[in-house]
Amino acid sequence: MNLRIYFMMVVLLTMLSSSLSAESCPDTVVLSITTAYEDQQLVVTVRAKNFTKMSAFQFGLNYDADVFDFLSADSPLPSFSPNVYTDNGNGNIRFVWIDADIEGTTYSDGTGILELRFAILQESSTSFIEISRTQLPVEFINNDSESLCVKTAVIQASSKGTFVEGGVWNDVNSNCLGEAGEEKLSDWLIEISRNGQKLYRTTDSSGNYSIILPAGTYTFRLVARNDSWSICDDKTTVVVVGENVIQQDFVVKAKVTCPVMSVDLSTPILQRCAENTYNLAIENQGTATAESVRVELVSDQYLQFVRTDASSFSQSGNVLSLSLGDVLPGTKLNYQVVFALDCATTKTGQTHCVTASVVPRDLCVPAPSWSGAELSIQSECDEVTGKVIFHIANQGSGNMSSARSYIVTEDDVMTPPQPVMLDAQEELTVELPADGTTWRITAGQDLGYPFASLWTTMAVEGCGEDGSGKFTTGYVTQFEESDRDLFLDSECRESVSSYPEVSITGYHRGYGPEKLVQNETHLEYVLRFQNRSTDTALTVLVKNPLPATLDITTLQMGASSHPYTYRINQQRELMIQFDHILLPDSATNESASQGFIRYTVYPMEGLPDGTRIENKAAIYFDYNTPRWTEVEFHTIASNFVMTSVEWTGTEAGVTFYPNPVQEQLVLDLSAEGQQKAEYYITDASGKILAAGSIYNIVHIIPCDHFPPGQYVVRVAFENGRSANFFIIKR
Repeated sequence: MNLRIYFMMVVLLTMLSSSLSAESCPDTVVLSITTAYEDQQLVVTVRAKNFTKMSAFQFGLNYDADVFDFLSADSPLPSFSPNVYTDNGNGNIRFVWIDADIEGTTYSDGTGILELRFAILQESSTSFIEISRTQLPVEFINNDSESLCVKTAVIQASSKGTFVEGGVWNDVNSNCLGEAGEEKLSDWLIEISRNGQKLYRTTDSSGNYSIILPAGTYTFRLVARNDSWSICDDKTTVVVVGENVIQQDFVVKAKVTCPVMSVDLSTPILQRCAENTYNLAIENQGTATAESVRVELVSDQYLQFVRTDASSFSQSGNVLSLSLGDVLPGTKLNYQVVFALDCATTKTGQTHCVTASVVPRDLCVPAPSWSGAELSIQSECDEVTGKVIFHIANQGSGNMSSARSYIVTEDDVMTPPQPVMLDAQEELTVELPADGTTWRITAGQDLGYPFASLWTTMAVEGCGEDGSGKFTTGYVTQFEESDRDLFLDSECRESVSSYPEVSITGYHRGYGPEKLVQNETHLEYVLRFQNRSTDTALTVLVKNPLPATLDITTLQMGASSHPYTYRINQQRELMIQFDHILLPDSATNESASQGFIRYTVYPMEGLPDGTRIENKAAIYFDYNTPRWTEVEFHTIASNFVMTSVEWTGTEAGVTFYPNPVQEQLVLDLSAEGQQKAEYYITDASGKILAAGSIYNIVHIIPCDHFPPGQYVVRVAFENGRSANFFIIKR
């Protein structure tokens, strides 16, 4: 090896990789990036200033590999060859160049020292190209072996198309014009469609959005955030042609003058014998100031309040109240609340809940058919009397107008519905055995109830024990909590002892092994990540491809561990950026090395039973090779929860056991006498898996070949009577 090259390699390896101040280096090399198009290729030129007697350099260049595909690099630099650079295929190119000439190389300011070519993978998409210290120390060394200061560069790079931009104006004078002195609104969703294909953009913190589109005719639609807003023209046609910037604004105004407060609560993981940080996000999404805002957090008995960064709060038992004062429209607030999960009285896998509610909770749109009745459920565990006690109360201002039903669920088995009809402030008490079963009661709200959650529910886990000294776990999170409304959020989590580096978890978890949910269910996803490298992560990017089975127009971004920005690209990918996150590695600070983001979304309407909703995400730490989560999934189904026997026509006598079943199901038909019967076993989608005739009073059906899941058994007798019931195969 040439001695000079060897010496310069030693210099590069021993120089400090941190940026030097102007006083500690002889000069500053300034790098800049320019772009141009040649045919269907993007040409990127890296230009330099103060490139004088340069002998060596090293740096990394990052690009969005989903939008651009790196093809080649060229340079006027002496000794430049393909050996100078490496591309990892995931958006990172590394350059290490050493000049063989002892005098070094000099170029005039603005000279292009590198020319890179990229193929375009996504037409009309906005992305980035940056020279970054996150992949390789940025170092430029002159012929005196002096390390120079360097200013790096980042640009917004776009593939070919026409630039369309605009904003969402808050029309305070109601003339349907966006005018000087009026503000723009953040977090409004714009749907852009053409030929059945849909793209999405959200307005940023300044109330603006932009997109690059190929020539064509598009429909732009603004999605209202809630019913308190009216959109002047929610849908418009935009003809994209040429290269001039197209301006497309939207104007919204108050339909009613009303605050709409939202609250979102989440934590990345829940650990026993440790302090757990819950992140709280509050926003006024309405059209008026919310006065004397208060957030109330109710935790279970095992979670002990430790501290919060809210300046004004009070505590009474398991209720923590945060006083936030007046909150203007569009204002977002974030707080942290720390709870310690008890060691001695809990076990790993047990579920613990914290419920957050915010007031005022104004009803912006009148509900003339609502009686004012509002049911709530409270519970208590009385192990002295061996009872789990539920209190169903009408806490509203009016009497219920009609009888509704409540259902008791024992683990994952529902009993037949019972009627409930309560006057204002009246209460119904339901007592159940404290035998270690997970009990849940779900009660329907009165007809005309104006809020999103048309039922209320409460679960009790870990009250009492079965004959072996245990209690059941894992059933609480199978079912949806009654928190679809913006002003209410229940965070129920099972405690864990270990966790992966990255994960995506859907709540509620869904029923049974297939994670069955109803089509109109409210899904919450928590994306969690931990920095397990050996250095601090400066930036974290979450790339979450949203499946076509999820309705993006219902997306609500929620609580997070750190500030973030987000967008939805052409591939339906939710791109969440944590800039300057400074996430320490787990060996340095275990608790601070973690982060998360939560959002809620609904499935697309009309999905047929059996549709599988799969969701996963890639987490990039400083644009390194991504860490992919496991696939989270749910399955759309109807009437899937196992119940006691449901009769068709006249009640028929059928006894069946065991349930859940593992190897064989026993049908006892002795109550019907000696008569022929037919049976059918179907899965959740209605597919017949087994069928046959029954001639004996006791009949055995082999079930060991069925995959784990939930099934429907129908027994039809020759006298016309029949019985339908549900079983679970373990």
